[in-house]
Amino acid sequence: MNIQVLQVVLDVLEHYGDQIIFDIERFEEALSEETDEYIDECYLVVLAVKSKVMEQFVFNKDEDIEKYIDTYSEKLKLSQRETLFMLSIIQKIIQARGYQFEIPFIDELLFQSRRLKDFHHLEILANCYLKGSMIKQDYEKAFELYSYLYHEKNHEESAYYLGYMYEFGLGIEADQEKALMYYHAYPSSLSEYRLGMIDLSHHDEMSAYTHFSLSEYKDSYYYRGLWLEKQRDYAGAFEAYYHGAGLYQKECLYKTGMFFKTGLGVKRDFQEAYDYLESAYFLFHGESAYELAMFYLDGLLEKKDVKKALDYLHQAASLLSQRACLLLSRYYHDGQYVQKDQQTASYYYQRAVSIQGSEEYENL
Repeated sequence: MNIQVLQVVLDVLEHYGDQIIFDIERFEEALSEETDEYIDECYLVVLAVKSKVMEQFVFNKDEDIEKYIDTYSEKLKLSQRETLFMLSIIQKIIQARGYQFEIPFIDELLFQSRRLKDFHHLEILANCYLKGSMIKQDYEKAFELYSYLYHEKNHEESAYYLGYMYEFGLGIEADQEKALMYYHAYPSSLSEYRLGMIDLSHHDEMSAYTHFSLSEYKDSYYYRGLWLEKQRDYAGAFEAYYHGAGLYQKECLYKTGMFFKTGLGVKRDFQEAYDYLESAYFLFHGESAYELAMFYLDGLLEKKDVKKALDYLHQAASLLSQRACLLLSRYYHDGQYVQKDQQTASYYYQRAVSIQGSEEYENL
């Protein structure tokens, strides 16, 4: 499946307007008129619209994909691979088009929730104000509500958000000491993750790893793996990445795929490697698109397929893979696999230069 279907959908919405989504038959027809490629991909997009997946993500746009994989796989009789692809494309459509539903009578709802001490609704409203979900983003109101929840109810999750807002100066003047105080008040997966990131910024590697090890937040598994990889504990690193990949953390998916491809820390398995890299690609991960190109260029699973390899390479370049840009620059310069074109070669070389080098755990 090809993530380039995203642009096809966006072109349809741009041309016909967003209201076309509510006319399923016309939307499906417009997609087929726009392209005769990506038939399976278009089917999944239409299925998602029919199944109200888009509304689910508009109302809960801050939630992670992994929370819905099993539900929609079972409900729509799809494989997890198909479901991941479908959900990722829908999320990108929402981000690109800026879809937003607003809670009506928000001031009245806030007043009544505070009067009745309805902590559940107050927590929802605090999250909405912080993230700008269904409400105009307002850090000061979010901070006020989290403070109220923390002091009135000893609300553990509010301790994390207060720490986060103090750390980054959201709705309140930044104060690192207070941020640490709140993170330590009720240690949680998110608090441990932030404590790890703070230690990492201070070059305290061992303490950072300890905090990451106490967290089940999906990004923590990535940083655990990086630290273990640096210690040359490849089996341990693989286990960390593998766990994060199970939560659809795209860097962990990529790392797990590369470990399977190279046989580092785990028995080499090209099919497993391809499957994990493809999942990361579905989440718009540039380096994974590059590695898929190499699979087709080197004929690792199937017969060498230059056309597919070049398709993935161009996608990887658009997703800011520096390696893809450099390789395409060389191909266009030499006329290898493509028609020689010095202008295009120069374009990809300059694009490669402009891409920042990897910041992957540079502090370790």
